[in-house]
Amino acid sequence: MAWLLDTAAPAAFGCPGVQSGLRATRTPLHMSTNSCDSLSRALIRQHWHFGRAPARSLATAFGVPLVSLAALHLCRGSKLPRRPRRLRQAVAMASARCTAVAREVLKPLQTMVFRQSAGLESLATSGRNIFLVGKKEQLCIAAKKLAAVLGQPLIHKQAEALSANYAGAKAEAPWLFGDELRKVTLVALPEAAGRCVTPIRPDVIAKQLHGKIAGHSIVLAVGEDDVLAAGLAVARSLPPYTAKTEKLQEESVCDVSFFGCSPSEAVLQRLGVLAESVRVAQGLVDMPPNIVTPTSFKDCALEAVKDIPGVSHTVIEGEELCSRGYGLLWAVGKCAVSPPCLLVLTHRGSESSAEEQKGVALVGKGITFDTGGAALKSREGMCGMKRDMGGAAGTFGAFLALAKAGGLPNGRPLHCVLCLAENAIGSEMFLQDDILTAYSGLTVEINNTDAEGRLVLSDGVAHAAKHLNVSL
Repeated sequence: MAWLLDTAAPAAFGCPGVQSGLRATRTPLHMSTNSCDSLSRALIRQHWHFGRAPARSLATAFGVPLVSLAALHLCRGSKLPRRPRRLRQAVAMASARCTAVAREVLKPLQTMVFRQSAGLESLATSGRNIFLVGKKEQLCIAAKKLAAVLGQPLIHKQAEALSANYAGAKAEAPWLFGDELRKVTLVALPEAAGRCVTPIRPDVIAKQLHGKIAGHSIVLAVGEDDVLAAGLAVARSLPPYTAKTEKLQEESVCDVSFFGCSPSEAVLQRLGVLAESVRVAQGLVDMPPNIVTPTSFKDCALEAVKDIPGVSHTVIEGEELCSRGYGLLWAVGKCAVSPPCLLVLTHRGSESSAEEQKGVALVGKGITFDTGGAALKSREGMCGMKRDMGGAAGTFGAFLALAKAGGLPNGRPLHCVLCLAENAIGSEMFLQDDILTAYSGLTVEINNTDAEGRLVLSDGVAHAAKHLNVSL
């Protein structure tokens, strides 16, 4: 019925004067008895047949932006509005809901706080479950002291056995808090290096803690050089978005402290800023494509930076992309009901000198969902394509962290160019053998519509080179 909603609404709401994409016919619509609800009966009574551009026709009929039609899919299962005014209200409410859900990642209920060092005695009185993380030597030292504080020798024995035989795994040991049972979870990090650029193995930390640490105490037994990497791995383990029916209704704080090192307040403040930005990027990637569209991504990004000093933005959206020559980004996203968008964020640290200096531009691929276009992906290949906007999410997260920290050294401008689009399928999609004109002025012949990433990035890079005065 969602497709019927997009195509049939003008007739259902009694708009016989719509011209674009609609034509009258005496041929009745054939529907089963079960599908003849009030909307179907209205269609049969009107005897309408619909052309190839129903979505654009619906937008024209009711005076709503084409992008807003995406929100109509959120109305599935509810009664359809019968008048144009009520339709516009439904569209506006659904669009606002979509953006509001996307903004959940900016103010998650589950938060974390970083502290200088672990006062193990305070852990014993907090009554929380505890996660103790570290490599063999540091883990065993911390576990021995924690076992003495909690009066549970099994903690130290578990740490020794885990470090010797099962590096990269975890084990649990119980302890009593009054009459209630609590547990200490020990995570032994492997000594061998991995693919990460730091020896502390943040990949193992994130894997073992993911989704399990809300409201608990985390003790990181690491050295001074590993504070940032380990702390950010913990941040990744606390996803800011969930779509579970029973969502967490109460706020909770994950307490993260360090054992064996004492990071300064400046380092902890920097870690907090980086952790917030990592979680924003993670939340955007985690959310489904019916929530994160090019429009809601743009709105969420603008909401995140609106209070940061020195940040300005430029938005080029929808058909404006086509009229201004961004032919590749427009071609990839023009078929989707949520229009493509080029969002440019700029941070200038020093108002007196930044204008004269060459800046740095970060360009991110933001394909909120990739069907492959005319080169349609298989079912297996299409699952997970919501993550095709991970480049833009990571780029935006980096910009957000740097902007909150004061920007680049010497006040150099920092730019973030987000190329946002949905590679959808439909009557207006771009095709193999199309010849498109990029913003750089070069023409591109398409031989694979599933190679949309390099197309949108081409226009983003060309914009940065032409307008942003960058050296990198």
